[in-house]
Amino acid sequence: MGSKQVVEMFLKTLGLGGIAGLVTSFFVEADQFKHVLSPFDGVELLGLIIFFIGLGLVFSAVSQTGFFCLFVYPSFWGRSVQVVLADRPAVIGRLCPF
Repeated sequence: MGSKQVVEMFLKTLGLGGIAGLVTSFFVEADQFKHVLSPFDGVELLGLIIFFIGLGLVFSAVSQTGFFCLFVYPSFWGRSVQVVLADRPAVIGRLCPF
């Protein structure tokens, strides 16, 4: 996988994380949206949307960093961390055949 594909995958996953953060916030933090929508305040609603998209982007970036660190550099972490994260050791062999 070349650097162009890695960057493309990173940006797509980052976008999905932002969208997932916004959608999740509608269910988890519904009271904040009710507070803004009760007497409609467009500026505050826009601020909430930007905040929750940003929060989703941050969680997505942190998750991707952990994924690349764990599976791209397995010699640094060792197989023990990968065994704890996977259900079966056979899964490790398919994911990371080093």
